[in-house]
Amino acid sequence: MIDTKTGQSRPFVVLCGMPRCGTRQFADFLNRHHDVCIQGEIRHALLRPLRDMMAAGDAAYPQGYASNYFQRKRAQAVVELFASFSKARRVMKPKATFHGFKTPQIESHHKRIDQIVGTSFATTAYLYCIRNVADCYLSLVEMPWFTDGPNAYIDKYIESLETAVELRHASLRTGARASIGVLNLDDFIACDDKPTWLARRLFHPLTIPASDEWIKEIAETTDNRNATERATGTRRAKVLGGAAAEVFALRLGEVERAVERFNRTFSENLSCRLPLAAIAA
Repeated sequence: MIDTKTGQSRPFVVLCGMPRCGTRQFADFLNRHHDVCIQGEIRHALLRPLRDMMAAGDAAYPQGYASNYFQRKRAQAVVELFASFSKARRVMKPKATFHGFKTPQIESHHKRIDQIVGTSFATTAYLYCIRNVADCYLSLVEMPWFTDGPNAYIDKYIESLETAVELRHASLRTGARASIGVLNLDDFIACDDKPTWLARRLFHPLTIPASDEWIKEIAETTDNRNATERATGTRRAKVLGGAAAEVFALRLGEVERAVERFNRTFSENLSCRLPLAAIAA
């Protein structure tokens, strides 16, 4: 059971963003810490009934001693809901004080998540995972469950970026109880000093106490168990080809505008590079 006071002083962590952009890898890094408990993915459709359940509890105990008792248990109820309805194996850490879950593209449901979390935690901390538009697509097309064509994929990529920008603007408004930070997978992969990157972008923003030595150890020993080759047994393509290349080239201007706004909002360096040159050769 988590302590009420502890829950109210900690963020509730939500790893979100486009699929195949590091949500599982970064969740694995966080879960290496003894005080952090990040659950797996939850179906998007479950958020409405979970939101309604918590709203019913809030309405049933609006004031008085019953409300005091309910509010003391509310943070634990939030944690239990996401742990119980996750499609993955439950992460068990009874003494953890940092809690949350990971689900790609759940950022589009941030209003419902905020309503579920309510005032039980200090804030809802969104960690938005993203990478280059082409590399993300080339990894996705290797997944047996991926059925979107390139146009539908680009629509979702742009929508995801715009939602992150919307969340950022909301977090800056007076009284907003949500924050959002960016985890750029391309930036992490290219970084020569991964421990420092993890400290600066992952652990320190969440106020998770972690020594430089410990972060260095987990950076070296945490396996990327969701890499494309490990997940599918095949290596993904490095360049766009065929009809997909034509669609990406045609819609490059739209993507560039969305990426430019995203980079400006977050002071990021997300790339819009399309590996098309090899196609024409």
